[in-house]
Amino acid sequence: MSITFLVWLLCCLAYTIIVEEITALIMGVRNKYDLLMILGINCITNPLLSTIMTQTEAYGLNSMLSVLVIMEGLIFYIEGKMFAKYLDYKNPYLLSLILNLASFIVGGLLLQYVPIYRIFGKLMV
Repeated sequence: MSITFLVWLLCCLAYTIIVEEITALIMGVRNKYDLLMILGINCITNPLLSTIMTQTEAYGLNSMLSVLVIMEGLIFYIEGKMFAKYLDYKNPYLLSLILNLASFIVGGLLLQYVPIYRIFGKLMV
């Protein structure tokens, strides 16, 4: 595993944590323990998703889209289950859906308009 790939994973994780923590605050999550749990759960699911998507990229756009839909669905379900178990929030699956949609949309915009993706993409090839 190259240092460039590790930096890429950390960038993806950092942006996800920032977006999802801000979104959680907007959604009314105020308990520090809940915010830490969201952070911890993202530290597990985000690097996994980023690694799988990076590896799938070599197989083309159709494969990437199929894997992305499947993985995002699994992450929504897994995070919803973990939120239900560990968070004090009235609708953990709705929270999971909104947090994941927020990071997905913002991530898509970043990948589209911020040149860092193209820089890392070229370095990782």
